[in-house]
Amino acid sequence: MFKNMAIWLVIGIVLMTVFNQFNTRQVALGSLEYSQFLEEVKQGRVTKVVIQGRTLEATTTDGKRITTYAPPDLWMVSDLLKNNVKVVAKPEEEQSFLTSIFVSWFPMLLLIGVWVFFMRQMQG
Repeated sequence: MFKNMAIWLVIGIVLMTVFNQFNTRQVALGSLEYSQFLEEVKQGRVTKVVIQGRTLEATTTDGKRITTYAPPDLWMVSDLLKNNVKVVAKPEEEQSFLTSIFVSWFPMLLLIGVWVFFMRQMQG
């Protein structure tokens, strides 16, 4: 009985870990359309923009944080600099090596583990 409960507990913990890994951890920010974002920049209401890939996180003059997604706009940075907006660029987030190995190998390891479990049960 204890052995079965331990196995189900481990399976539950692994599933919760995998679910939490894929769960987005971003704080809910005010979302804005890209054209509205450019309008806010032109009116001088944006003080700082953090560019990470195509995601733009902006800080307004009243301290509010807004986010938007940018299309491939060649002149976006120059428009931001023209309107005295501080621009910070960050590289896109990538999965760690261990996470990518875990995600790619987990299904196969799970199948092997289940197969070994059933083979042991059939022997007993």
